[in-house]
Amino acid sequence: MLILAVAGLVTKTPVGVKLGLRKPSVASIEVRTVPAVGAAVTLDGIYRGRAPLRLEGVHSGQRVIAVEAEGYRGAARQLSLTGGQRAQLLIPLEPVQR
Repeated sequence: MLILAVAGLVTKTPVGVKLGLRKPSVASIEVRTVPAVGAAVTLDGIYRGRAPLRLEGVHSGQRVIAVEAEGYRGAARQLSLTGGQRAQLLIPLEPVQR
């Protein structure tokens, strides 16, 4: 019974991560644009704020980051996150020709 309780703690709570026995299931993403224009940032189609922006607690797996700013073409990047990863994205923005 004690073994089952310890196994549950390790696999279902942050204890296993703290002990180094398993990887965290979340990651973080830092989003910046060039030029730095305060572009709107979406994660998987949901608005999350303006760049520069750090997103914490992002679930592992395939994710899409998109940025939009007035006067620039929208840009998107697909990335694959693993638990504990700290991804840094520097997204160049192309001015719209008028």
